[in-house]
Amino acid sequence: VTERTRGTFVRLRMAPLTQAHILGGKALACFLSIMLVESVLFGIAWGFGVRPSSLPLLLLAGVCAALCFVGFMMLIAGLGRTEETASGAAWAILMPLSMFGGAMVPTFVMPPWMQSIGIISPVRWEDSVNLMLSEGCDDFYEVGPGKVLKGLLKRISRKSSCTTVNDSFDETGGV
Repeated sequence: VTERTRGTFVRLRMAPLTQAHILGGKALACFLSIMLVESVLFGIAWGFGVRPSSLPLLLLAGVCAALCFVGFMMLIAGLGRTEETASGAAWAILMPLSMFGGAMVPTFVMPPWMQSIGIISPVRWEDSVNLMLSEGCDDFYEVGPGKVLKGLLKRISRKSSCTTVNDSFDETGGV
């Protein structure tokens, strides 16, 4: 979208490149940046002692998630003529998916009709916690000054422990 608004898209189309080359280059840049972010997050998790049960399956999941994100971003960029419309379309799609998927409110506190809609959402916080519990994870960490996730975790599993990191903040956000 930025190329269209700044005029660089016209210059790209004048270059001896096909549309597939231009889109492929954009997609590859997006894919590689997502893979870099996933690698950094994996490194942080590794530092906290998280070990995947299958590294190849984790890599496959990361590649699939990156490809889905690239496709989603290409779709949104195609829908918008300006950066503002593309941004608005992204928010209009992502916010309901997050809400119904359990990112904002866990699905177990939603009415049944909302839970049935949430099945299609890629954001499934409660299901992720249940998967971790089924894999034997019993210790969780909440980073930040609050205890919201700790309370939600207790509603999912009373036997799990949750340690709040940075619990030394007072009401004003100071230490």
